[in-house]
Amino acid sequence: MTDGCRRVWPSGRRSAPSRWWPTRSTAYEELEAAVLGAGGGVVRFGQFYGPGTYYETGLPDEPRIHIDTAARRAFEAMDAEGIVLATD
Repeated sequence: MTDGCRRVWPSGRRSAPSRWWPTRSTAYEELEAAVLGAGGGVVRFGQFYGPGTYYETGLPDEPRIHIDTAARRAFEAMDAEGIVLATD
């Protein structure tokens, strides 16, 4: 079993998943820390809006980014290091 699996499914633990499953924000923080620690880049997007998203006609609360702008920013950030904030 890999170290990652032990974090998700502790050996011998019989408790309900809500008691030991990592929170969403903790998982994101750990993933970002691993990527940044390896010298990589992290892109943090606002809420998507535009064609094909949940907000096709209206605007979500800020931070937000149009889906077409998000695609361009993701492409531009492919060689980035550190944290890139992608919002309108």
